[in-house]
Amino acid sequence: MRERTYRIGTRGSPLALYQANLVMERLAEKFKEIKMEVKVIKTRGDVYREAPLDRIGSTGAFVKEIQEALLSEEVDLAVHSMKDLPTEEIDGLRLAAVLERGSVSDALITRNGSNLDDLPAGSVIGTGSVRRKAQIMARRPDIECRLLRGNVDTRLRKLKSGDYDAIILSYAGMERLKIKDVRYSLLLDNGFLPAVGQGAIGVEVRDNDSESVDVVSAINHHETFLSVIAERNFLKRLGGGCIAPIAAFAKVHSGRMTLKSVITSPDGSRMLKDHIEGEVEEEADAANLGKKLAELLIARGAEEILGKRI
Repeated sequence: MRERTYRIGTRGSPLALYQANLVMERLAEKFKEIKMEVKVIKTRGDVYREAPLDRIGSTGAFVKEIQEALLSEEVDLAVHSMKDLPTEEIDGLRLAAVLERGSVSDALITRNGSNLDDLPAGSVIGTGSVRRKAQIMARRPDIECRLLRGNVDTRLRKLKSGDYDAIILSYAGMERLKIKDVRYSLLLDNGFLPAVGQGAIGVEVRDNDSESVDVVSAINHHETFLSVIAERNFLKRLGGGCIAPIAAFAKVHSGRMTLKSVITSPDGSRMLKDHIEGEVEEEADAANLGKKLAELLIARGAEEILGKRI
């Protein structure tokens, strides 16, 4: 290990760099002499910042180029926001660790501190997420959701300029970027469920790089890993991608997992909710719970509600 410098692939946004540095800190805590360097890789999602994700290819828009760099040995580790990582497995790669999860909630940010129920009819909320839009429309069909993409600074600037009455950000991202001078309410408190993997940071490595597998596995947070595995298998069984209006949140306490889910039609007019509980010890246990919950929802008409998106 002393001779090797681990090259860490990441996007170049402030949030992505924070997450890569957090991975480096965790590794340095475990391995005092480890050498690391960050390599910034531009993804398709970074290039086409203003376009809707479903028009630039929704699958892996923020991770594909980083995974390709990992496979070609341009980097040794790939750091991802787990909500961006497609559920389809890539030959030659494995998820070796997931850091302890941050907040899973979305935050509604307004100029005057209004919460979702207080916003006047006709208000405009900016979001690029189909899931967020669908859950907003289900609760407040009198509100308009308009496309908003870009990094956090761009989104906040457009809110302040009056282009939108409110915007939605990941609260974990706000905490990591130390954004404090905004007025917000947490949508988890209003019953909104997050995207699969939201708030979690994952690290991929090559299957055949046993040294990296061992090193990265040392920073894995087991309960978060199991939660993310359950959520990802739930999404995979439904056949939904990262931008489908599918939400799930798993939590493990004393070896027992509770997995909650919400599926919403894109216009918010129909919604299915359900949950499942069970003992989890290993990855297979978590995966099975995720699949079982998906099958319960499929039996209740999930495919019809999601339409062509699955």
